[in-house]
Amino acid sequence: MPTHIGLDIGSESIKLVAVEKTGDKYVLVAMSHGPTPVGALKSKNEIEEQSLIAAVKAVVDSAKAKTKDVVCALHESDVFTRVVQMPSLSDRELSSAVRWEAEQVIPLPIDEVIYQHQVIRRPEKDVPGAKMDVFLIAAPKLLVDRYQRILLGAGLHPKALETEMVALARSLVGNNPYSPTTLILDFGAEATDMSVVHGGFIAFTRSISSGGAALSRAIAAELGFEMAQAESYKRTYGLMANQMEGKINHAMQPVIAIVLEEVKRVLAYYAEHNPKDPVRRITLAGGSARLPGFVVEIATALGIEVQMADPFFNISHRPTQELADEGPRFAVAAGLALKEDV
Repeated sequence: MPTHIGLDIGSESIKLVAVEKTGDKYVLVAMSHGPTPVGALKSKNEIEEQSLIAAVKAVVDSAKAKTKDVVCALHESDVFTRVVQMPSLSDRELSSAVRWEAEQVIPLPIDEVIYQHQVIRRPEKDVPGAKMDVFLIAAPKLLVDRYQRILLGAGLHPKALETEMVALARSLVGNNPYSPTTLILDFGAEATDMSVVHGGFIAFTRSISSGGAALSRAIAAELGFEMAQAESYKRTYGLMANQMEGKINHAMQPVIAIVLEEVKRVLAYYAEHNPKDPVRRITLAGGSARLPGFVVEIATALGIEVQMADPFFNISHRPTQELADEGPRFAVAAGLALKEDV
């Protein structure tokens, strides 16, 4: 029986993954997806919230998982994450000091958020003035309350909420301290989220509001298509310059340029602060990362190893074409399903 399910409620689709742990191995036992009602995720309207609850319940019912316990993701754009440097403290000292630090960097009153922290790196002992790196996450209480209403309304038992990037780091990199420093590029519908993962920990995060929907809008504006047609052409021809006389590729280039510029900034910033251990590979996740030619486009522009996400590499499963094609879309849900400390 799975310990819990991982649920990723995206702006366009809802993804679910459930795994079962047998010994030290994970086995895929359920996987499902369905559409998110248009605009329902961000809406504060009660009717649209009920439509979202119904959509979540439909995905859960179709998965036929044997548990209702769930870990769900919060969108990076809705939460606050930052790596902060603090004096080297014991765990007991840190628990009291982190509130003061959170008050300084979180752009909301501290009583209106729920925050957690994780020590990423402690300095060598007996180094005067040495600092420790602490990963800080904060979510508005109103947001947490809304997700709990949605999950409970769908008949689920919420066990934890965590950010998409934490889930992605777990499913795509894991906690192997020998993995090369990796930039996870999550190219979703409404946003592109980036995080640098070093030694199994998130060391840096960045999010921009340019994603797959912006690509579709660019195609529609450039070629006079309806949005549904633009979306279809985008998924069919992607960034292949030798298709459709390169028109689809050309229409998307302004948006791709924005994403690439931000990635370059992240790579440069991290390299400047970690000259001995720069980012050595990029892993692509999210539905829009599956566009034809996207991997080649990113690798050519950045001159670094680029690979497509395989969130099931640590999960035993029967290989199917759906997993091969759709795997990157389920990377967040898979990471949530793999969370153990709940």
